[in-house]
Amino acid sequence: MKTKQLFQSLLLSAGILSANFLHAQTTCQAGFTFSVNNNVVTFTNTSTGAIQPTYYWNFGDGNYDWQTNPVHTYLYNGTYAVCLSMWDSLSMCQSTFCDSVVIANAPPVPCNAYFSYGFQGNTFYFSDQSTGGPFVSWNWNFGDGNNSSLQNPSHSYANTGFYNVCLTVISSTDTCSYCDSVWYYQCNVQAGFTFNSASDPIVAFTNTSTGGTTPSYSWSFGDGNYSSSTNPTYTYPYSGTYLVCLTVYDDSLNNPNCTDTYCDTLTIINAPPPPTPPCDSTFTAWPDSSGSGWVWFYSNGNNNVSCSWDFGDGNFGTGCSQVSHQYSVTGTYYVCLTVIDVNGNTCTSCDSVYVFRLGSGIYEQNGNVFGIKNYPNPFSNSTTIFYSLKEKSDVNISVFNNVGAKIIELENGNKESGNHQIEWNAENLNSGVYFLEIKSAGSIVSRKMILIK
Repeated sequence: MKTKQLFQSLLLSAGILSANFLHAQTTCQAGFTFSVNNNVVTFTNTSTGAIQPTYYWNFGDGNYDWQTNPVHTYLYNGTYAVCLSMWDSLSMCQSTFCDSVVIANAPPVPCNAYFSYGFQGNTFYFSDQSTGGPFVSWNWNFGDGNNSSLQNPSHSYANTGFYNVCLTVISSTDTCSYCDSVWYYQCNVQAGFTFNSASDPIVAFTNTSTGGTTPSYSWSFGDGNYSSSTNPTYTYPYSGTYLVCLTVYDDSLNNPNCTDTYCDTLTIINAPPPPTPPCDSTFTAWPDSSGSGWVWFYSNGNNNVSCSWDFGDGNFGTGCSQVSHQYSVTGTYYVCLTVIDVNGNTCTSCDSVYVFRLGSGIYEQNGNVFGIKNYPNPFSNSTTIFYSLKEKSDVNISVFNNVGAKIIELENGNKESGNHQIEWNAENLNSGVYFLEIKSAGSIVSRKMILIK
């Protein structure tokens, strides 16, 4: 049985949640019991500590429910990980509890053969995606007279063309097959170049790449500048040693992975020395507007080796990545960051940060925006964002990562007063902490969101 503590410790070890964040989330505890009658499971919600809870059930078979005490029918035998997540905006807590449910009196999962594939250069990589196992054997027919009994084989074709690939899987009780056609385009590009630096810092590059039918080129000169010319000439602004790379792409419509890259180093001595980057002690602050008093601070400098924080309330901290601090009283605090960079330079930047803390005698003033929440949170792939406006106004909604960089602008336009919601699909992003920021009529509200893959 998985407890809340085990679930949270897994999140901590993955670096998804901070210990400070968990410290602020201890006022409620999700929980449930269940009884199994053949393939029908009755769940009894035993959650405690919430004032006005919202429940979200994940039954482990792709189905979900929002009821307090749901009854769920499983179609097939198996062991399912069931999770109950509870949110309570009034007590500002959230909790998740998971347990395993074993179904033994339903039909077995039917055999359903399927595969996906990718390719690099001239090699296809096939991945078995079949369901209904466990399977005891796999039989691949690559459509060119070759076969394989591996579960996830690779194969190279000799000639350009379409090939009908079929996979047959066999379990102890069933056999099923799936076929799909693949298009193979022979990739024979080989990147290469020479260079002439006799006119240093001016360098002439000669493309010696071979193969391909309609090749295109991408040059990286090693200093952050690029070119798509066949034979470029480039003037380096500063002296130093640079890694130059040429990547060749051939016929992206037929074979988007037909590429090759070649790199070489060159040294420039007749240009001025590179400038020393200035000391950067600026920082970004993300207050939690839910009333917890927590603020997350991030140093913006890329070359800092030491960071000292004065949080403006008599407390101090260190760290150049994510640093968190909880304020006990609502108010505006003058925060200062002092850094030492890799060149030994020291500098200091200060800025005021407004912090809201429930129970400190001052109510939260969000202006035109209130009732901000996203559900579920934590979430995987997508979450729904809810907010309310006191009056009609322009609204801008953006998402930032944990170093203050904007990831996406979800909304920018005029909205009527009342309740609104918007879906954010984050399936292409990595797990981690993200911040929702809503601007309207001069007010700015931020909310911490946690993405778990």
